[in-house]
Amino acid sequence: MTVRVLRAEDAPALVSFLSDYAESSMFLLSNMARAGIGNPDVPYGGEYWAAFDDGEKIAGVAAHYWNGNIMVQAPQADYCQRLASHLRMNIKRPVAGVLGPDEQVRALLEAFRLEAAEYTLNVAENLFSLSRETYLPAGPSDPHLTMVHWADVDAEILRSWLLAYRKEALGEDPTEVVEAAVSDDLANARDFDRFVLLLDGVPVCLAGFNARYEDMVQVGPVWTPPEGRRRGYARYLLGRMLERAFEEGVGRSILFTGTFHAARAYRALGFALVGDYRLAILSAPVSVG
Repeated sequence: MTVRVLRAEDAPALVSFLSDYAESSMFLLSNMARAGIGNPDVPYGGEYWAAFDDGEKIAGVAAHYWNGNIMVQAPQADYCQRLASHLRMNIKRPVAGVLGPDEQVRALLEAFRLEAAEYTLNVAENLFSLSRETYLPAGPSDPHLTMVHWADVDAEILRSWLLAYRKEALGEDPTEVVEAAVSDDLANARDFDRFVLLLDGVPVCLAGFNARYEDMVQVGPVWTPPEGRRRGYARYLLGRMLERAFEEGVGRSILFTGTFHAARAYRALGFALVGDYRLAILSAPVSVG
């Protein structure tokens, strides 16, 4: 077993490996498609390490991205452990979080000696998948409900929603760093696959896709203000988004959630449980070397 940094010419082999685990590798696949292998100083770029089996085939991969997060896909425990040990000895930049299948993330956190670290979020969520063929329509169109791109909605409403979403879903307080990140998202709103549902012209719900790869999309974020919940807004909006995506050639959608009510809404659209996904976001980046 060997571990080494991947180069641009390794991209086809990496895609081949990740495609077998695409449902839990959407961030890895999407980021690589956007920024290539390497380029850790540009958005979506990162350094990629892979563990190779005796036949020199990739058996596990971890990427340390521009934002400090590490994402892992190493299904076999021995390759995951070797990869984690190699990373701990060789990564130079601080780690902001670790994301990926639950057991694999926990193996990296143990190798990095971060079990007792402080986290804004450290949870395993249910991973769901939906194909175009198993989609259950969200219901007939409602003339009172309209889906629009989020760039066409009042920015101050969106700012309050994003800050509330990041607090509730990610445990992030509205610090200067978080507010700057939200401002950056809003300044580049047209670059995001995000949509808002309007009820008689009034915004009531936000949803989007946070990763795309070939004919797959991953859902996120999904946010309904507390006063508008349990009214079916998120299900309706997601249904309209999926229908448009399917018309454009998408064949499968992925999402993860740890919320019972959200999972029930997703199941109502045809999403089926296929695994787990852990998000371990540190309160502050740390050095693990």
